[in-house]
Amino acid sequence: MVQPVRAELLTLLQAGIGWAVLAVRAAGTSQPAAVAPLPVSRRTSGVAETPVRLRATITIDIDATDADEAERFSEAVRGQFELLKRSHPLAELAFQRRKPRSGPRAPTPTRVVTPYLDD
Repeated sequence: MVQPVRAELLTLLQAGIGWAVLAVRAAGTSQPAAVAPLPVSRRTSGVAETPVRLRATITIDIDATDADEAERFSEAVRGQFELLKRSHPLAELAFQRRKPRSGPRAPTPTRVVTPYLDD
């Protein structure tokens, strides 16, 4: 059984991918955005503008109670990713196993430079 929080995350992921697919369709591009050529912009003062490159990253932290639950959730994410890959064939999906933190996080650093007396 998927827990409510994980179901919420999966629904959010599905909605995000759905919006991305709709945006690509609305743009009317026949090629995937990852390989579509950028339009030539107008030249200003004789210098061409540099093309803009973007990388979209979706990060999902999965806290599973056992390996089976983690595998079920990752399979659900892979299924949604396949839908995204149809419109963006160069997209990549990677899972990383993370070790739990051994101790508490270090505190935020204090003020590094002390102000002068006349400040």
